[in-house]
Amino acid sequence: PERENFYPSIWGYGRTNPSQQLVDAFPMRNGYPIDEAVNYDKKNPYENRDNRFSLTILFNDATFGSNPKPQIYVGGLDHESTLNQRTSRTGYYLRKFMNPAVNIIPGTTASTAKHYYVFFRKAELWLNYAEAANEAWGPNENPLGMSKTSKVALGELRRRAGISQPDTYLENTAAAGVDKMRLLIQNERRIELCFENQRFFDVRRWLLPLDSLNQTIKGVVITKDLETEKFDYAYYDIEQRNF
Repeated sequence: PERENFYPSIWGYGRTNPSQQLVDAFPMRNGYPIDEAVNYDKKNPYENRDNRFSLTILFNDATFGSNPKPQIYVGGLDHESTLNQRTSRTGYYLRKFMNPAVNIIPGTTASTAKHYYVFFRKAELWLNYAEAANEAWGPNENPLGMSKTSKVALGELRRRAGISQPDTYLENTAAAGVDKMRLLIQNERRIELCFENQRFFDVRRWLLPLDSLNQTIKGVVITKDLETEKFDYAYYDIEQRNF
């Protein structure tokens, strides 16, 4: 998996390119979506994000073990302007499942790592319960004495992910009722279980309109000011997906 997905400057093929839509689905560390968070900075879009973000997505200038940081800005080693056909089309590479200690650089001693592929995760159990309980009784009800409400189950997942406590956004969402809670649970499934072959089947199971899948995949173009070494971000359409 490392050879297939590492970024080009550390000799990977860079085959998995997360979309801007997935990047934007990760909330801030305080649990608020980026379009509702007062501390989201468009000039520094990757700061103060949910911990799962940096464990899932490799973005420009991200820390990846002792490896050189990915240079996904225009002119950087991992941007398509290098004429390297292995570069990402979206401006992002896959971090999830990747072991930064693996070495695949030609002419050096190669190393490998053991990978474990989980059939059923505790996080999925919490998400399944939170969804079922919300649909059956609502966010805060527990008529069968199951020890957890939908809100509590989802709260444990978000706390484990590093969302700051108290989780005000979750509290407000649960207080707003079933419909708002459903949307939050669906987004939590999207980010927690991404790249685990769940999303497509979730969208079908929820009977969401085809617009949920027929989206234009978006990416980012990053330019670097050589004097200040600051980055500027512009977003663009890559391709239309039609199911």
